[in-house]
Amino acid sequence: MSSFLTTIILLGAIQGMVMSALLFSMKLNRVPARSLGWILVLISVASLNIWSWSVESWQQTAWYDLLTSCVPLIVIMPVGPLIWIYTRSTLDPSLLIKRQDKLHFLPVIIDLIAPLTCAVYVISIIITGQNNYHSKIATFIDHYNVYSDIPRWISVTTYSILSLRLLNAEKNSARIENRTEQTRWLRIFLFVFIGFAAIWLCQLIPYVIPVYTEWMLDNIGWYPVYVPLALLMYFLGTRGYLQVKQLRISQRKEPFLQVTSEQVNEQLKVILEKVGTEKIYLDAGLNLSVLSSATKIPSKQISSILNQHLGKSFNEFINEYRVKEVIMRLANPENDKFTIAGIAYECGFNSQPTFQRAFKTVTGKTPSQFIAETGAQKLPETALVFPAPAWAYFVAVL
Repeated sequence: MSSFLTTIILLGAIQGMVMSALLFSMKLNRVPARSLGWILVLISVASLNIWSWSVESWQQTAWYDLLTSCVPLIVIMPVGPLIWIYTRSTLDPSLLIKRQDKLHFLPVIIDLIAPLTCAVYVISIIITGQNNYHSKIATFIDHYNVYSDIPRWISVTTYSILSLRLLNAEKNSARIENRTEQTRWLRIFLFVFIGFAAIWLCQLIPYVIPVYTEWMLDNIGWYPVYVPLALLMYFLGTRGYLQVKQLRISQRKEPFLQVTSEQVNEQLKVILEKVGTEKIYLDAGLNLSVLSSATKIPSKQISSILNQHLGKSFNEFINEYRVKEVIMRLANPENDKFTIAGIAYECGFNSQPTFQRAFKTVTGKTPSQFIAETGAQKLPETALVFPAPAWAYFVAVL
């Protein structure tokens, strides 16, 4: 039975590697393609590591011990941020990865501590010729590997839930109108990861209890986690690749006009005039097609101009104007009678979570923090904060 299960894990890992290679080869929609590709790579490498335990001849060799101990083969902390980026980039294909987005990957150090510790110890043995702390190092690594699964589970679960919250918040947004297939796929994608997190939790709880750890490894092993992962890789890899490929085909059908730099500068002036002076950003239904109709500039050309000349996606560009409008109105004493939620809606935001994320992206602070520091508006604390859980703010910078 165990050989059958390890074969499933191996086939899942191979499938994940093949699909990730196909995703990496895509030249369009690179952000969603590569974020999904990296998810498959990380899960595949971890699965190959688990499968390698079944090859007894390898376990008796020094090179295998050195490889599995000093090389980080189980790297799961980036999976959560990759889920978040994949969701955002599927909702907004013009998304650009910024420095603040990369900060979400800093917790990968949790995956690196154990192999780095082992590598440093091996180097010290080579230099000094002494191996006096082998048992202590081995005990530390064994215990660390057990409890490091807790932040891994928290990361995958939290980012999956927050991504689902983002999808729900954007379901009525004008920018995803006529994209029911993409939103349906995203919902399936996220529910699959949330379902996997529930299965993982059932294995994790007894695993981290010291009296059950050895029993779990000896009698159950990692099959409850990695067999579902193998099925997950097959499903997500195949469906995800087809989804990104379909988006690529639809993008190829969109016309793109070759224009000179002078024409681009003129078009940028028209965009800034229409948005900044005429304040069409106050319209909650504003999207690329609406702006295209107002400026007589193709939608794809607008996205290209904003990305290449301003370094922003369409939504970042519009939301920055909206946030500045909110701040300006907060400074006006005549608006003291309004709540910040009411002001946000008047400035074009059609959902509270979207406003919270955009406000923190522009100002670096939540609305309540900004008001407390600037004294822009004198309202009761309950009137200043949207009903969003505090733990959601740690990804609000996205």
